[in-house]
Amino acid sequence: MVERKLTEKPDFLALAAENSGFFPGYFESQSLNEKIGRYDLLFAAPAIEMVAYNPQQFQQLLINIDTQPNRHATQRPFAYGWLVYLSYESAYLMEPKLSHLINQSEEPLAIAVYCQGCLLHDHYRNETRVMAESDVVADQILANLRQVTEFEHHDIQIKKVNEAPGEDFEFAVTKVRELIKEGDIYQANLSRPYTCNTTKGVTPADVFSNLKQANPAPFACLLQCNQFAVISSSPERLLHIGNGMIETRPIAGTRPRSKNIEQDLALIEELINTPKERAEHIMLIDLERNDIGKVCEIGSVEVDELMVIETYQHVHHIVSNVKGRIKNGVSIMDAIKALFPGGTITGCPKIRCMEIIHQIESQNRGAYTGSLGYINHDGQADFNILIRTIGMFGDKIKFNAGAGIVFDSSPQAELAETRHKAKGMLKALTAD
Repeated sequence: MVERKLTEKPDFLALAAENSGFFPGYFESQSLNEKIGRYDLLFAAPAIEMVAYNPQQFQQLLINIDTQPNRHATQRPFAYGWLVYLSYESAYLMEPKLSHLINQSEEPLAIAVYCQGCLLHDHYRNETRVMAESDVVADQILANLRQVTEFEHHDIQIKKVNEAPGEDFEFAVTKVRELIKEGDIYQANLSRPYTCNTTKGVTPADVFSNLKQANPAPFACLLQCNQFAVISSSPERLLHIGNGMIETRPIAGTRPRSKNIEQDLALIEELINTPKERAEHIMLIDLERNDIGKVCEIGSVEVDELMVIETYQHVHHIVSNVKGRIKNGVSIMDAIKALFPGGTITGCPKIRCMEIIHQIESQNRGAYTGSLGYINHDGQADFNILIRTIGMFGDKIKFNAGAGIVFDSSPQAELAETRHKAKGMLKALTAD
């Protein structure tokens, strides 16, 4: 492994915008919490690119990226390895009971890019390094830095945003409440789509630039692969693996922000003290404990952060952190399959909820509630949950906003929650 310290940080977004073929992925963390917001990563020098559109291609992709998890302390989160995108629907092919739900789409099921190096910025130390598999790759990365100075933003113009009818979502909430009453499920996460088209010349980097300003978050990311792009300002971690440990960081419980300080504080108090929100969150913690327990040593699973409030540009969230020690014989893909997709964006029990979501939502989620992350050469891994996420295919744009439904849910209140969550994406697209 080669490290070269830089005297100043280059503009990562400018590099990704100018040469997405050499810099296919960019992870940017905007968080004061060092535990989740320490590093920015610009993935570089791809040597292998796998794009899966069907089950056979997907299974081969999983075989190629699988490795043993990291079991020792390391200084850097990533140097070289796999950049990995998983659509929500790819989960159907990780669970035999759901494989019949898969259908054809013009968008990929999954993408894996083997990157021979990266640019790594440490916010805590304010240091930037070139990380590479070899001196040759490090030289290639440095050569690309000299070609770009700063990001040139293009104004985004979109045609009308099409929002799924609110009454359809309210009817879906009522249907889920009936299923809960019948004992079929305990809780489910439903979403509703927004679609639009951009004008010529708008790039994924332009949209990402707007989104990260409109909705700063610790797990923001940009992936560009041919005509397809994933643009996310996610606040939620699916999993992190390192030093023999695995952790997940579920979010469940939301209130909108207020511009009035007193009202904003009152909304936090209301959120953390509402029985419905607390019950929903505890239920999902239990689900995550069960999922993570499948790949951990017996007795090692614990909740080390319980129901803390995290505040973002437009909303407050209730967040917890669940961790455990990975047992021997478990691979990276075993861990991903145990946790993906996150319980907070499916429901409980997970498999039955995914069947219901497929039936009620009636169209693919795609990037939304999928995952984007990395697997380092030494077995470290970090994956987010793709919420607050925009999928871009050519000039087509799609994003979803969702809400967790329990028996006490109000259809009108849950619809309002989806609209609060959509604000950051709409603002990024300069829509009213």
